[in-house]
Amino acid sequence: MIKKFIIRKSPKFKEYKLKPVKPKVKQFTTEASMLRKEAAEKIARRAEYTSLEKGMLKIRSVADKMITAGTNKNMKRKIDKAGIQAFKTARAKGMRTLRKASDKLGVGIRQTGSAPKGSFRSKGVQSDFEAKQLGFAPREIGEEMKAFYAGQRPAAQVKKFRKTISKVYKMPKGQLRANLKSTYRARIKSELKQAKEDRNIFRSSTIQQEFKTKSGKRTYKTIRSPELKYDNFLKRYYRTKPI
Repeated sequence: MIKKFIIRKSPKFKEYKLKPVKPKVKQFTTEASMLRKEAAEKIARRAEYTSLEKGMLKIRSVADKMITAGTNKNMKRKIDKAGIQAFKTARAKGMRTLRKASDKLGVGIRQTGSAPKGSFRSKGVQSDFEAKQLGFAPREIGEEMKAFYAGQRPAAQVKKFRKTISKVYKMPKGQLRANLKSTYRARIKSELKQAKEDRNIFRSSTIQQEFKTKSGKRTYKTIRSPELKYDNFLKRYYRTKPI
């Protein structure tokens, strides 16, 4: 036998509504911010030094092998080139580490010099954390977003629909098969049409780039698609394949 329980509210019972709690934003003093920036820079310097040391050790080992084998042709030029590349790699790793450490500590990066036009710094934003809070686009697009954008292209969509329609052809004949076949054929046609329109826009559209001469006069240069090349003899543009 199932028993029923009836819950009655007492007249003395009062309902309390919870007030929404706003998250507290961490605000550091000037001294605390400076200390956190110094800590982030210290971590970045350590990462840069470690990367540079590993790169130079690799270069020394390769140079010793080349000397032992007797291949001294253009050795100095190759070693200099490898050293420059090792320095650039270490510098880039240090900057990446500095950004990560600054975002983790919730402070900006100490910058010197003028900010490039269109960057976060030109808008008064000092770190990726602040940019995310203010709604700016990310500095670097992640692999997930790259894969998402690549999957939305017409070529990827056509490949996806063709894979689906090949399964539809294996279905038994009927109204469902006919409807699915016509639907996916129409989708493939629309994606191919969109791809052709995108290609025509890419080939026919031009950009006017502005230059300033030493005297301050403004000049404009027309930049065309890389698939177009100008024939000086025939005085016209002809289409080529992209490199």
